Amino acid sequence: MFTRLIPIRLQAFDSKLALSLQRGALSPRSNFQFRSMSNTTSHIFVVWAPDDEAPGTFEKRMSVREEHAARAKSDPSVRLAGPMLSPESVTGGERKLVGSMFLIEATKLEDVREKIEQDVYWKTGVWDKSKLSILPYLPVLGTTKVV
Repeated sequence: MFTRLIPIRLQAFDSKLALSLQRGALSPRSNFQFRSMSNTTSHIFVVWAPDDEAPGTFEKRMSVREEHAARAKSDPSVRLAGPMLSPESVTGGERKLVGSMFLIEATKLEDVREKIEQDVYWKTGVWDKSKLSILPYLPVLGTTKVV
């Protein structure tokens, strides 16, 4: 399995917010709406799919980009998606794509993994399969509603 789990440091979590969550005073879904899928809870998962660093990956990405984008746009479970840029891309350096990021609504992580493995970027080797990360996302702050 290629999914990499990243530990979350709860010590860095705001203690007042954590206490409110424990007491039920603040719902972690307060600014986020989830749909129910036939009596099962739907979750949001963050997918980080870094590009392979092999030569020719960018050209491969561009050659299948339309198919990748059309599939993502037609999938109602994909709530947000787009390419990730290198840090230099926003500081005046060369603009470089380094991977893809998704917010996907699903009932379980395995469903998200299956969806990613059906993507043309996965199938053609644009993404580095050994570095794929899929993590459940718990929205706490913010006003963006993903429904």
